[in-house]
Amino acid sequence: MSYSSDLKEKLIRESKHHPSELAGFLQSRGSLHLKGRGRLDVSFETPRNAIARHYYKWLLAEYDAEVDIEHFTRMRRIYRVRIKQANRLLEQLGFLVEEDGLHHVRRDIPLSLVSGEIGLRNYITGVFLGVGILSNPYRDYHLEFSFDSEELRDGFASLLSQYELTPKFFDRGDKPALYFKSSEAISDFLKIIGANEEAFAFEDIRIVKEVKNDVQRRVNLETANITKTVVASQKLIDCIELIQRRRGLSTLPDALLEIAQLRWEEPDLSLKELGERCDPPISKSAVNHRLNRLLALCQKIDNTPNPE
Repeated sequence: MSYSSDLKEKLIRESKHHPSELAGFLQSRGSLHLKGRGRLDVSFETPRNAIARHYYKWLLAEYDAEVDIEHFTRMRRIYRVRIKQANRLLEQLGFLVEEDGLHHVRRDIPLSLVSGEIGLRNYITGVFLGVGILSNPYRDYHLEFSFDSEELRDGFASLLSQYELTPKFFDRGDKPALYFKSSEAISDFLKIIGANEEAFAFEDIRIVKEVKNDVQRRVNLETANITKTVVASQKLIDCIELIQRRRGLSTLPDALLEIAQLRWEEPDLSLKELGERCDPPISKSAVNHRLNRLLALCQKIDNTPNPE
């Protein structure tokens, strides 16, 4: 199973059967079916047997609903749960309301479901169980939700904003969706839905990955510096050889002759170490100045025709 599926199965094992969880799941995952005479059925499909059984048993036990469950194959096994004559259930959850003697189904999120902290957290949990997808943090940081309407997506985003979570919006095919890429935001979300162990594990993974990335950056930087040093050193060695062939090192001023001989004999020394070997010792900037004078002289010789 996927990381997301494992987490969902744990959440349903620990479910307190709060109505807001059921509401969040059905509103995000369910479909309404008008059956005539104002009768409404609600159904949902899921590839997870555990999720189908969780809500099937819950509805039978606590809502005295007429519920059917079946499975079929569509590329993979799919479970379909249908709640027949769901009007009373929809009324209890706050989705079916009466205005001016007429009943209509609310598409927004009823405030009665999310007015308290417990209801809010359970509703968010239900939505995650319905349409949430969380990638394995060892591979990527990605938490995503897709909805059937922008109204529901925007309403869900508003609920998350109460926890200072601000998602990015996009469209997943023809479905409005939102997502998080921040490891901190995903960790905070896991705490909201009560997955505290997973949140702590997520943070540990993030720390380890950050340390590994930092080490890799340092290694890359050190490798680049070593490469740069080797290239610069070889360039000076080539320069000194050119001066020796064309004019002889003895023609150099004493300061340049000293630094040329030191660099020739010790090509791996740093500028600081070269300066310490000079008599008397000189600073890194002084060493760099002398080496640049050698390079300038070398370029001048290289641009002068060889009398041979």
